[in-house]
Order: sequence, then C-alpha cells, then structure tokens
Amino acid sequence: MRMSIQTITYLMQAPISQKEFGTLGVEFFHGKGLRVQVWDCSPFLNPSLKPGDERVFLQNIEVERPASPQILLEKHDGSPFGAIVNLLPRNFKTIFLFAALNNSAAHTVEVRTNAVPAGPGQLAARLRKLSPGRVVDFIVRNPKIWQKLAGIPGRIIYGGAVMCPAPGECGRAISAHALDYEVWLEFLAGRGMSPADARSADFPAAKPKHIVFLDQNLPFHGDFAIQKRRVPATEERYFPALRRFFDRLEQNTGLPVVIAAHPRARYSQAGYSGPDYFGGRRLISGQTLPLIFDSALALTHYSTAVNFAVMAQKPLLLLSSNEIERSEGHIIRSMGAHLGAPIVNIDRPDEFFPAGLPQANQEAYARYFHNYIKEEGSPEKPFWQILLDDLQNRA
Repeated sequence: MRMSIQTITYLMQAPISQKEFGTLGVEFFHGKGLRVQVWDCSPFLNPSLKPGDERVFLQNIEVERPASPQILLEKHDGSPFGAIVNLLPRNFKTIFLFAALNNSAAHTVEVRTNAVPAGPGQLAARLRKLSPGRVVDFIVRNPKIWQKLAGIPGRIIYGGAVMCPAPGECGRAISAHALDYEVWLEFLAGRGMSPADARSADFPAAKPKHIVFLDQNLPFHGDFAIQKRRVPATEERYFPALRRFFDRLEQNTGLPVVIAAHPRARYSQAGYSGPDYFGGRRLISGQTLPLIFDSALALTHYSTAVNFAVMAQKPLLLLSSNEIERSEGHIIRSMGAHLGAPIVNIDRPDEFFPAGLPQANQEAYARYFHNYIKEEGSPEKPFWQILLDDLQNRA
C-alpha cells in the first residue's frame, strides 16, 4: 500500500549554513508542507564546531543537536511516514548509526552529487595523512565490510554517471544531477536563454569582462579541521604567490582578475576589515556563476564550481603550488586530466608564461558533464523534486 511521506529529517555533520538551507532542499520540502527536521550531529562528530545564528533562516524548522548517537536514535521514531536524508560521512563513528537507520522503517536516503575526480593519491601524501583512526575508517569504508556492518540505504540519489551506485548497494538508485545543474538552468532562464542556446556553436554570447578566481579558502577552510588534517596552504606563502601570479596574468592579458569569494571565508563576510589577501582586487561573494559566465578564463585549484565553467564552456586553468602539491596535487592532476585543462604551479609561473589563454576542451567537457553533472536520460526536474516524487510514488 502506498503511504504518504510526512516528515523529512536531515542528518548533518556540521551546523547548517544559510546557503545549504536552499541547496540541500530544506526550504523546498518545508514549502511543500512537509514537517522538516535538521539534526546537527556535530556535538558528537565535530564538537569544535559551533552553530551560528540560524534563527534568521531556520524559522519553523525543527533543529536538534543530539549529544550522542544513542540520544539521536532514542529521539528518532523510525516512522514509515518519514524519510531520512543522511548527509553524514561513512566512518567508524557513524557506521552503527547507519546500521540502525538502514534497518528502521524510515526511508533512508544518501546523497551523492557535486563530486570531483580525486584520482589515486601519491603514496607519500597518503602516508602523511595516516593515523590509527584513518586506518580504521579506511577499513570500514570498504564496500563489502560497510554493507555487512551497516546494511544498505533504501535510496541513493546521485548526479553524474560515475556516482551511480553499484548493484546491490542500495534499495533504489535515483538518477538526478549535480545540484549546480539547476542553478545553471535558473541562471539561463534569468538571462532569457535555454540549455539549447548554451549548446549552440555561438555560445557563450557574453563578451569576456575579466578572469575569475574560484576561491576555496584553502588556508582557513573548516573542513580540514573536521577531517583533522593540516591545511594544504599557509596564509604566509599562499596569498603572496597568488598575488604575484595574478599581477602577471593581468599584465599578459589586459584583463582584471576578480575573486569569487568562498562563502565561508572570513573575508567574504559583511563588515570584514582584516588583511587584504588579494591585493585590492574585487572580492565578490554569492555570484560565482555570473562571474564565470562573464569571464574569459576561470582559475581554480579543484573547486566543484568547475561544473559552472563546464556548462558555460569557459576555459579553465588549474593552480597548484609547492605547498598544495604535497597533499592535494593528485586531485588537481586528476581534475586536469578529466577536463583537458592545463595546470600551473604559482610558485613557478615561468613554466606557464608567456603562453596565451587556454581553450576549453569541448570533448573533455562533454565527458565530464555526463560523468559528474548529469547523465543522459535523467529527469529534467529540480533535484529535490526528483527525490520527493520517488518517495511519494514508491513509499
């Protein structure tokens, strides 16, 4: 008998941000009249993280911060009228929580989207990251071990062919797209364009106004603390090298470099009065897609925002450095190989200059789109609508 889903519960490893309120579907499900709960598991997974003032955007949304997995399971009723959107990482701390949820009557959903091709890491880099906890996590994440101990979720919703679950890995695999894809569609609609326009030989029609740097907040990003990893770039070395590279790039091209600031970077916040890390260049927050669309070239390390450059068919230049190379170099090289994009070490810019601007590799971009953004035949609907339709029609 078909049953109607009444409650959506999100399990998160960190306090929800205002951006995630929209992109993760919280706003969507609440607007559909469903009861929505956000369960922030950081008190037992990442206790150093403190929530911000979420009352501004989480009105009428129930927020829980369980102090332990046991408390979470005691409070969660496992109702068949509820769906759990499980955004927690797979590791030793969470495996038994996954097992309890996967074996409850609730409809469990795992999300796989907006990934980048990490590729195999360098042996030395992997060894530097080893610790007893990471070794245990590596073992339990093995698909056979994980499935035996944690069971399987009812659904995995994914974007891009390479993220399609293996047979038997879940009850149902739901093909959707990267969350960036519908941001792209909304952006095109706002400019009076269609996806067909974007695929035409005359696209992009925008006259390039600048070069855009897709900031990843590498020296300060909180995810490295969550993962108990050393930051891949230090403030003292990273920003001077970036500024020197930008100076030279501007000199060679005659185009200014603008900064698409990472949303969680302190320098992207209103009222910031700290150091000028980017040498007086325009620092713009919340406008990554328009900045890419109006650019002649996008610069990045390995940001998932390359999805926008691929969809807008903009050339990419990937940036590494002597510091970044030690821990993240394999990710940048893998992304470069998948995108057909050149890589430059900003500590050794002579290896790049005086070459002209790179060109977008259309063949590589088409493969990347299929593998990491949207596979052929997936529904042309909003991501969370695809999930809701499946939950309501097959609950």
